[in-house]
Amino acid sequence: MKIKKIFSLVIAAIMLCASFALTVQAADVEIENYYSTEYTSQKAKLDTMEKMYDNGEYEMYFDRKSGEFALKYSKTGECIFSNPYDVAVGTETTQEQREALMSQIILSYSVNETKSMNTINSFRSAAMFENQIVFKTMKDGVRVEYAIGTVESKRLIPRQITRESFETNVLNVMQKRYSDMTKDEKFVFDHLLDTYYKLIDQTDPSNETLLPAWWEKYPALANNHNMVMYVLSQTDNRSLKNIETLIR
Repeated sequence: MKIKKIFSLVIAAIMLCASFALTVQAADVEIENYYSTEYTSQKAKLDTMEKMYDNGEYEMYFDRKSGEFALKYSKTGECIFSNPYDVAVGTETTQEQREALMSQIILSYSVNETKSMNTINSFRSAAMFENQIVFKTMKDGVRVEYAIGTVESKRLIPRQITRESFETNVLNVMQKRYSDMTKDEKFVFDHLLDTYYKLIDQTDPSNETLLPAWWEKYPALANNHNMVMYVLSQTDNRSLKNIETLIR
């Protein structure tokens, strides 16, 4: 892979010789909704970010989810943003264009084997995954580290489980604590069976034509023709984390 073009903004040691101040006013917005959430003023956006430095003349703000940052001149209130704060205002841009506008890094590279060009950006390939943008404070600034692409991690969730075990040990247990769940946890639970898991029922006559493929893909079914099981159908990193957080 040959890197052809890198548009990057590296924040390594921003020299502000500042006294340290920290306030947290993070907006309750999921990262996948960032490019569709409207902010009609600079202040509205700043109110969702963390103020990490203030030396009386300049203030430095960061968004830990998206990697965005802003510098504010204290005397006038004038701000400079790393990314457009009003990216969602108006409907003339596509989702892909908004993701590019929300990125601090856009990387285009060529694949020698296929002679093709690919492009990835930090919003889609880092911010959209959990914990792939990391902030570390330094003596006179802050360091930002990006892990771009999918970072594989083991998840403590059942990928294949018999229907009886799933309903007894997962669904019934979670149903009892449904009233104590957060709004996001309730959403995941409500959609476990229609979005996150797929029922594989080889005892249903209407599935007869599917049996050879199922037996090849799931050997346990071939060894027990009475087995019915659920199979994980959503395997993206965010879905896996949501399910793990809910059931463990």
